[in-house]
Amino acid sequence: MMTFSFQRLSIRAQLFLLTLAIALPFVGILAWFLIHDLQHVEKKAYEKVRIVANNTAADIAKRLQKSNTTLARIASRPQVKALDPQHCDPILTEFIQLYPEYTTLAVRDRQAKAICSFLAHPPPPSQIGQFAWFIETLKHQRFTVSDANIGSSSGRWISVLAQPIFSDQGTLIGLLALPMDLLKLSDDLFSSVPENAVVTVIGKNKAVVLRSHQAAAFIGKAAPAAATSITKAEGFVVFSDSDGASRLNAFMAIPNTQWRVFAGIPQSIVFAEYKQTLWRSLGIGFSSLIFALLLAWRISSAIIRPISTLSETAAKIEKGDTLARASIDGPVEIEAVARQFNQMLDAWQYSEAIRNEAALHTQTILDNMVDAVITINLYGKIESFSKTASAIFGYSSAEVIGHNISMLMPEPHRSHHDAYLQHYHHTGEARIIGLLREVEGQRKDGSHFPMSLSVSKITHADKTTFIGLVRDITQHRKDEQEIRRLAFYDPLTGLANRRLLADRLKQARITASRSNQHGALMFLDLDYFKQLNDNLGHDLGDLLLQQVAARLLECVRESDSVARLGGDEFVVLLEALSNHAHEAVTQTELIASKIMETLALPYSLNEHVYSSTPSIGIVLFMEEHESMEELLKKADVAMYQAKSAGRNTVRFFDPVMQAAAVAHDELVKDLRRGFTEQEFVLQYQIQVDENDETTGAEALVRWKHPQRGLVPPVEFIPLAEETGLILPLGQWVLETACAQLREWAKDPDTNGWSMAVNVSALQFAQASFVEQISNAIQKTGVNPRRLKLELTESMLVSDIADIIKKMNVLKKQGVRFSLDDFGTGYSSLSNLKQLPLDQLKIDQSFVQDILSDPSDAIIARAIIVLGHSLGLKVIAEGVETAGQRDFLSVIGCVAFQGNYFGLPVFAHELNTKPGGPQDAI
Repeated sequence: MMTFSFQRLSIRAQLFLLTLAIALPFVGILAWFLIHDLQHVEKKAYEKVRIVANNTAADIAKRLQKSNTTLARIASRPQVKALDPQHCDPILTEFIQLYPEYTTLAVRDRQAKAICSFLAHPPPPSQIGQFAWFIETLKHQRFTVSDANIGSSSGRWISVLAQPIFSDQGTLIGLLALPMDLLKLSDDLFSSVPENAVVTVIGKNKAVVLRSHQAAAFIGKAAPAAATSITKAEGFVVFSDSDGASRLNAFMAIPNTQWRVFAGIPQSIVFAEYKQTLWRSLGIGFSSLIFALLLAWRISSAIIRPISTLSETAAKIEKGDTLARASIDGPVEIEAVARQFNQMLDAWQYSEAIRNEAALHTQTILDNMVDAVITINLYGKIESFSKTASAIFGYSSAEVIGHNISMLMPEPHRSHHDAYLQHYHHTGEARIIGLLREVEGQRKDGSHFPMSLSVSKITHADKTTFIGLVRDITQHRKDEQEIRRLAFYDPLTGLANRRLLADRLKQARITASRSNQHGALMFLDLDYFKQLNDNLGHDLGDLLLQQVAARLLECVRESDSVARLGGDEFVVLLEALSNHAHEAVTQTELIASKIMETLALPYSLNEHVYSSTPSIGIVLFMEEHESMEELLKKADVAMYQAKSAGRNTVRFFDPVMQAAAVAHDELVKDLRRGFTEQEFVLQYQIQVDENDETTGAEALVRWKHPQRGLVPPVEFIPLAEETGLILPLGQWVLETACAQLREWAKDPDTNGWSMAVNVSALQFAQASFVEQISNAIQKTGVNPRRLKLELTESMLVSDIADIIKKMNVLKKQGVRFSLDDFGTGYSSLSNLKQLPLDQLKIDQSFVQDILSDPSDAIIARAIIVLGHSLGLKVIAEGVETAGQRDFLSVIGCVAFQGNYFGLPVFAHELNTKPGGPQDAI
């Protein structure tokens, strides 16, 4: 809440307020006199109209009383009581002669029948009996005065005076009706009313009965609402008549009637003299106030002028004229201020020079940093811009300082930036502070580029500054894309390789199973390709493969995939075919025919024109249980059928040739029996550091088959995952490995070892996975920091948010994570950054030919660099020779696993002595 401070006002405003404060009492006194004068004027006016109203009410009451007495005397005569026309007519004639102002008098019985009347044709009883005055006289049996009515014979406004006639026994037998002409009565009553006063009589029915001015225009008309709503007998009221004039009225009830008299004087006449006095007083008061304010203005100008000169000097300094100094003149007090001001400027100029020197030193440091440094204020305005920032964005510091930081952002971030700052101003929540993010920037030339951004906030002397560290990661992104290309695409044709095909086929099988739609896998082999290589050379053979790849892409839909497995072997994956097998076959045949026709067209291989044909084997799938290898094997069998049929043809896999499927079913039964009979065992392969010192081991499950001996996991793990047996088997492996880790912890030679346990995607997807791991740790009592769970890249294509959530829960318990077989899957590197991993594991497929295949060496090096940049340890598996170990060590790998260091063996066969050979004891 803001509070008023008198001292914060300007000198001129303070003088004006002081002048107004002095003048205020005089204004109050003047206002009191004016109000007192107004009240006196009103009191005189009200007293005048009260007298008029009182006199008028008394006069009307007197006249009515006289009429009442006369009519009562006539009604008491026997001739009238007889209700005989022959007897009453002389009496009526006598009344008219005595009271010539009345034109007629009538005698009527209780049924309103005219007994005596001066009218030749008096109104019929049915008409008279409906009048309120007739009904009221009969009801109350007393003298009654009616409101204004139009006379039926005269056509003029009249008021009827009705006197009841009683028999000698006191019974009401009729009444006398005496009409009064209201216009004549008005002229007679109000002849002495003052010219500027208006007297109005209002009846019971809220209509005008009598009026002193323009009676003919007002009598019978409805009275103003302000007059008719009054309930008091007398008092004062202000209202406007239908003539539009507002009047001060005094009112008074007329005794023995329901009439009220209103006497009024127009307000314009009452207050005419008062208004002249009011304007004269206001004129004198306003003139005096203006004079006082002008005097205050003159005094304030004499004080402000030298202060303004001092302010102008300060403004010059603010605009950059640091040599400007204040002139020392004016009053003594201002001279002292000017002198101190100049001394302050001298001191500031000296400190500013020191500060500029320090700022130059700091800027030199910032300009030599690898990362660009940009600072902005609370409103998004750029305050500093390092040389590295200029190099990255293409702007000089002069072009950006003072401008909004959004100029360095592409849309839509540019439009949203002000909203981000407003959110911070309103809530104090800075969502990006302390977070390293990858965003897009925009250079001066309009081009966009990826960059990493981290923002920090500092507050000094109540000033908040945001510091942004920016690094251009264009090359880093290119390196990531190259790693992905090398890992998932064929370098010769640019088609998907086996790894990427496996991932797409896995997704296609899942989709087909859920949608009940068929998919198809085509295996293509070029006829006589070996002869082309032998005759024309491998360069032309590679050129043919590239052109075949391009033609295959033209033959399929966008939703389909084309891959090269190696040599002249290609695979086409078709998805979203019909859910009916015969229709799916027809759709596949159409695409295969198109491929056959397209690939049969001549090829231009430099100066050679070459013709080639394919042999195609096709297998349909819809269920998810078949692996890629099984489908490829079936398609390969069908392709060889096509070659046996003379090449350049298409063959579908024959279900009759399903002998392998029978063996598959038998193996499933045998696998379930083996788990029930507890035929599975664990072997352990050690892991070593850069000094060949053992740091732990990986638990490897084996099937100790009674007939086949020790079966390696590659022969039963896929089947276990396919059948779901991997869930109980994986839990057994976990608990058994933890139990062995507990035993190692008891031995001083092995208490620092860690245990790596593989976790399948199916295990990890279970809602109870975290609980199962926690239970195993609690059950065995092992140190969770010695337990390392190895995940596969294939897991990362599922719900990444759920994976991160589960990993974080276990990380809080101390469990570590390693990404197994890295480089063989199809995972997003952006997702990889979010995973709370501790280690990357280079797949043995890259290690195997690392000394002979440059691509494998490049991929291994890239994985190590990527791991280190993410703060992860990197271990290589499948190390078989000293040369492989040495090469990996040179490129930065510091952990190893493989047969070179020790074969997988049972726990009791491990050499647990430090520094000893890791062969079986």
